[in-house]
Amino acid sequence: LLAINPDLEVPYRLWEIAELSSQNKTMILKKILASACQVIQDAGMVKDFPGFMNRLQTWVYKRTGPRYVQDCIARFKSYDFSTNPEFEASLSRNLRQPSIRSAFEEALQWPISEDIKNKIRALLGQPLVSPSPQKSELNTKESFAGLSPDRQTMAVSSWGAENIKEAKPILENLLISERPNESVLSAAIQAATRLELRGFNENALKWLKNKDANVVSSALEYLAQFDQEALFPFLGQFLKSPNLRVKTTALKIFKRFDAPQAVKMLVLMLKGDHKQRCMALSCLIHFEFSMFRKDLADFISGNPQRDLLESAICLFQANPDVENLFVLFRLEKNLPAETAKLIEKTRRQTESNLIEMGIILAFLISSHFLKPRQMTKQKKVLHPMPLSFLVLFPGEKPRKQLGKFFNKCLDGGWRSPFRLLSLFLSLNFFRHKARHLKQ
Repeated sequence: LLAINPDLEVPYRLWEIAELSSQNKTMILKKILASACQVIQDAGMVKDFPGFMNRLQTWVYKRTGPRYVQDCIARFKSYDFSTNPEFEASLSRNLRQPSIRSAFEEALQWPISEDIKNKIRALLGQPLVSPSPQKSELNTKESFAGLSPDRQTMAVSSWGAENIKEAKPILENLLISERPNESVLSAAIQAATRLELRGFNENALKWLKNKDANVVSSALEYLAQFDQEALFPFLGQFLKSPNLRVKTTALKIFKRFDAPQAVKMLVLMLKGDHKQRCMALSCLIHFEFSMFRKDLADFISGNPQRDLLESAICLFQANPDVENLFVLFRLEKNLPAETAKLIEKTRRQTESNLIEMGIILAFLISSHFLKPRQMTKQKKVLHPMPLSFLVLFPGEKPRKQLGKFFNKCLDGGWRSPFRLLSLFLSLNFFRHKARHLKQ
């Protein structure tokens, strides 16, 4: 189908699907994506194909990098990453990627606390290549066993596909150990998932009962990749976990089964107490932004506490999209001056990102493009259509308009099938108008 229907939008949509899929499915989708790009080139649909690929790659980086940074920021708020060797090693490994490093640099312009910015600056100040484990540390189980738990955790977290031959026997030994160090075990489970080391499903089910949240989270990820059927009956209890990392991991897995329902759960949490709201905003990072953009805008329009407001605005920062521009513009015009400045800054940065990605031209996102849309919406409210409910019953709320219209029809003898059909069609028209006015 892709070969006979080349489309410039297909690679973008395939990537969006891949983001919501399991690791194995993602690998297949990436191959299909590469084929779709080849078809576009063969069909001669773009004059500058390298430029098209660069724009696609930039778009991917602008989606994945900022989301990873937001996830890290949420964890910075939960604990000091320097006391967690596993997280520290993971950060060091990912900072070698230019797109991740660039996303951290860009995050310094986000509305986040100075304390978080200082942590990011400290990360960016580290050497690009973190110290890798000595070759002797990977040669035998005995030499590895002589390392301290923190050094073991750092070593295991740094292993990649190139270390699989030496790492496999050490990982197998760690995963069957009866009394392992929790930090080392968590790193080992993640390495087994990353290196696709199968055969530990029964162990993973036992790890779900571990008291350490990092171990539980790692076990969830392992089962999600290798045995979803065994995991699914237990997933509900972890969706209710008060621990941010466990809950986030469970939601990321649940979204593969029912992403809309997972988003509904988080949107409902935005109406809870401060802790619930913080957790919801931290978890929403991992979902397709269009699924909750309107709910997030409604949340911001309530002018929440400063820390919640910053987290919500950062979600817009991490998900640059053309549809965000008018949403941000409306918020900017309806919020207090101090908050409006933050929103305006976010809108300007979104514009710059969209231009950089080649998604839209500069003249299309100027204020001359945004203001007419705002004026058009206001005009429709101020000057309703003739014989609309707003004209027939001015000053009344939509629900009262409907009630008065219904009673008037019945009192006037509208009881014949034809007239009832007319009433039914009118009610449908009212529903459409009410939805429009709500927007």
